[in-house]
Amino acid sequence: MPLLKSKISGFSLVEMMVGLAVGLIMLAGLISFFVVYNKTNFDLLKAIQLEQEMRATLDFISRDIRRVGYWDDAHEDIGDEDYCPLGYYSACPTGATPIPRFTITTGQILYSYDSDMDGAPEDYGFRRNGSVIEYLNTSWIPLTESSRTNYSTFTITPTVRSVALSGTTHLQIRELLVSLSANATGDPSISRNLIETIRIRNDEYVP
Repeated sequence: MPLLKSKISGFSLVEMMVGLAVGLIMLAGLISFFVVYNKTNFDLLKAIQLEQEMRATLDFISRDIRRVGYWDDAHEDIGDEDYCPLGYYSACPTGATPIPRFTITTGQILYSYDSDMDGAPEDYGFRRNGSVIEYLNTSWIPLTESSRTNYSTFTITPTVRSVALSGTTHLQIRELLVSLSANATGDPSISRNLIETIRIRNDEYVP
């Protein structure tokens, strides 16, 4: 009785090598896609964090600067020349030199308001010191962290318009245009610029 020979079929070595090469190419493409995808997501996360921090910083600056010139006795003594030396007016009939409501220099603003309601103004301010925004409250303290955010510009541009009351008496309505520019520390490609107009709530009375 003749023996039946079984025929076993399969892949040749060449076919296996071609298949392996195709698989490696597809795997490399998949890895490359995930690398790009993860980097895009990481950059997006850093951009969101940068904008959130800058927005929080600008909101804090805006809220505090709006208080410029506040004092507790304004409702009783507005227009009284005895208060000129305290600096609540820009012009005084007595000739006294008032304390400025705010002083702006490059990358810095200094101002005052009566925060503890004792009738005398306290000094506050903001400035850019290197890559950090600092806040003046008795002494300069960091408001931001250089390890996360690099602030490159901090500019303040004032505008003043007068509203006549009677005779030479008028109010000065003041606004400040504040601009912040920054990038994520270690990655200059992730940068933002925020601009806000701050309306100082306490109009300045000029007799």
